Amino acid sequence: MAKKPKTSKSSTENASAVSALELEWEDIDPAFFAGARSQAPTYPIEVLPQRFGSTVSAVAQARCVNIDFVASSLIAIASGAVGNRVRLAITARRTEPGVIFMALVAEPGDGKTEAFDIARECFNSIESLPGPGRSSTNALQPDDPVMMKVEQQRNLAARKKLAIDGVAPVDGTMRQVTSANKRKLLLSQATVAGIRDGLVSSPEGRVFLADELINVMNITSGQDRIGARTLLLEAFEGKPHVISNARDGEIEIEALQLTILGGTQPDRVGLLLGNAHDGMAPRFLWCAPDVVRFDDIADSDGPMDDLILALGRLADIVPRGLPGAYPALIEISKEAREIVREANSDWNAQLRIAPRVMKSLLARARTQALRLSMNLALCERALAGEELPGGEITGEDVQRGIALMNRYYLPMGERVITEISKLDPEPPSVQLARHLARMKKPVINVRDDIRRGPGSPLRDPDEIEQNLEELRLRGLVKSQIRARASGGRPTTDWLVNPKLFKLQA
Repeated sequence: MAKKPKTSKSSTENASAVSALELEWEDIDPAFFAGARSQAPTYPIEVLPQRFGSTVSAVAQARCVNIDFVASSLIAIASGAVGNRVRLAITARRTEPGVIFMALVAEPGDGKTEAFDIARECFNSIESLPGPGRSSTNALQPDDPVMMKVEQQRNLAARKKLAIDGVAPVDGTMRQVTSANKRKLLLSQATVAGIRDGLVSSPEGRVFLADELINVMNITSGQDRIGARTLLLEAFEGKPHVISNARDGEIEIEALQLTILGGTQPDRVGLLLGNAHDGMAPRFLWCAPDVVRFDDIADSDGPMDDLILALGRLADIVPRGLPGAYPALIEISKEAREIVREANSDWNAQLRIAPRVMKSLLARARTQALRLSMNLALCERALAGEELPGGEITGEDVQRGIALMNRYYLPMGERVITEISKLDPEPPSVQLARHLARMKKPVINVRDDIRRGPGSPLRDPDEIEQNLEELRLRGLVKSQIRARASGGRPTTDWLVNPKLFKLQA
């Protein structure tokens, strides 16, 4: 048994002295360090379906990643796995794809890279999973027993139908997944040619996974950047599309449909959006949380195996009719339609007085809510081992999508577009306060610690004096005149509020 470290009398006295000293100082307002940025909405984990929400929580805790990033990433991963294999039946002629464009916004080291690693792991595993009824050559990727059972039942039903019609089944006509027709999910090239080549033979849709959205949206360089950006925006709708060029003529894409999961840093959001009027901002669901840092490192992967098997079930949903006929359709219940109508009435009321950028977010709220509802419902059914795509979208399903929009993705979108994309550099007073917090010195000297101090953000004496005065008025520092031992003019040191050090911690 390890012995407890001894606490000396002097250290106890010092701690008491520090506590007494803190009582002499006023509390520090943390908002001073946040500038004008509002507090991020809390992710409503309780809104998610039971199995999906438990999976999100378990993976986030095991991998030490902010729950906002994990939940948003897994929703996008589910959308990518489903692709164009299932759509919502809005009317007899109109359908709604489950496409999700998800953007994670965070500083380097805040956890979005870990969220992308989870996504890559899922997508790579889905592509390598064997299809139903097909033996695996990789011991690490066993057959999915749930999908094996579903496939056996499906093949049995098909054989019975053939028997009723008086047709004998031919070996090999039952649905199988081979290396030739296995799904390829990830798309690497965000150029017009790359999108064309990736989708021309992929009616099930593809996925962009990019750590930096600016590169995916192709707005930094390239002659066809406008065309590629326009093509990506149209890929949100999943409609047939024809691309023409002089060399190849007209090339028809059966379904221009892409799921996007990308990230960017806060100071690049403005570059990504431009003037925010080309329709890109409302197509994305934005995730830019006030990141909670973890002291621990991950010691397990959480329920990743169960998640990957469920996502594999989504990727293997049978299209409508014969193989190659897309997509399967899922109905919206009468109750669900009424709930959506009421929510849309509220969004339309908000539109009347909303600023221009919020108008676009509100205008697409219904579409986004329906897509969230479908993907969450399908993922929950896959986690439960139910046959897919299953029955209609229920009122409870759409309530989840609406709640996610109202409580998280709409306020987060407004925060990203109106605040984060227009963030000014930190004021010098905030930079100076951060410098004092990092030093953790109870008394600082202007010349030694600021003008000549390593890492100091300020060097000009007048600027230092002006910003120290602001910090004094905010209760972060106090001036202390100290007489010189050798006589002469007294010097001024500054006492630093000890609560600043705790705030930094």
